[in-house]
Amino acid sequence: MATAEEEAAGFSISDALAVVKGHVPEGYRFQADKPITSETPGYRKAPAIGDKIHAVLFVLDAQKVSSYSSHLQDTMRELQAEISDLDVPQLVLLTHVDQVCHAVQEDVQFVYRSRPVKDKMHQAAEFMSMPVSYVLPVKNYASELSTSCSTDILLLSVVDTVLQAIDDMLDDQCTNTSTTSTTCTCPTSAIDNTCNTTTTDNTNAV
Repeated sequence: MATAEEEAAGFSISDALAVVKGHVPEGYRFQADKPITSETPGYRKAPAIGDKIHAVLFVLDAQKVSSYSSHLQDTMRELQAEISDLDVPQLVLLTHVDQVCHAVQEDVQFVYRSRPVKDKMHQAAEFMSMPVSYVLPVKNYASELSTSCSTDILLLSVVDTVLQAIDDMLDDQCTNTSTTSTTCTCPTSAIDNTCNTTTTDNTNAV
């Protein structure tokens, strides 16, 4: 899903929450002037665990993170707070970090030792009002004709972090369920095919 700098553009927070909660039917086309309600055709009133989103990634551009509008910041923070109430794991994906540091552009292995990248990670954390440990820097593939092992490792580390967060969340749900019921029906692993992840980008298209 996508947010936008202008108030009249981008997704609505209520629609985003409906997606996370699993109420939105498959293939639904969002309309800015027509938010999802319980009367929407195909609306899932009692979504199954496979219908729900199990992790949310907020995607921020390292090149733009210091210049995002206050409106966008308010929207992202409001959404982040609402999702926190749902106990859904949230992380920040910080893209294009190679564009803010020449050393990382030359060798992505320097990503966690780069002062410019660290500064951008702190800016992203402050923008979202989240701990800097929740910010995951990545280098984007752009004009490369072949893959890079170091870039792939960084991307796969993000996938691993997301899966670990989902696994921890499902374990907590399972523990809470087992305290009130003799049978626990939660998935045993975040790699289970019922686990879903959504990304919230700050662009006008997904």
